[in-house]
Amino acid sequence: MDSPVKRILLVEDEPLIAMVLETIVSEAGYSPVGPAADRNAALALLETRNVDAAILDYRLGEESADLLADELDRRRIPWLLATGFDRQALPERYSSAPVVAKPFGEDDVRAALERLLLRND
Repeated sequence: MDSPVKRILLVEDEPLIAMVLETIVSEAGYSPVGPAADRNAALALLETRNVDAAILDYRLGEESADLLADELDRRRIPWLLATGFDRQALPERYSSAPVVAKPFGEDDVRAALERLLLRND
């Protein structure tokens, strides 16, 4: 029996990057949820949709992904960061978080998602 399609929450405030992520995730065989452009929209999606993992932009306008990452951790939903920040520029709490560096390629996102989901199955 085939396993259900994994649902991936997309949190990205740049519309073009959000569209690219949505396409990559969909073409990789996953079901995109969102995208959400800010933390509140992402939290609203978490209240109404089941998700298996998330891709978070670290900087969402004037806010960071910190509180959203905390909520995902609380729910035991694995996540990765898609960010233009150098890993050393991120807060210490993200030192072991999976990161896809912007600008990213399709293969980068696919591989990071596969590793994230395998690690948490």
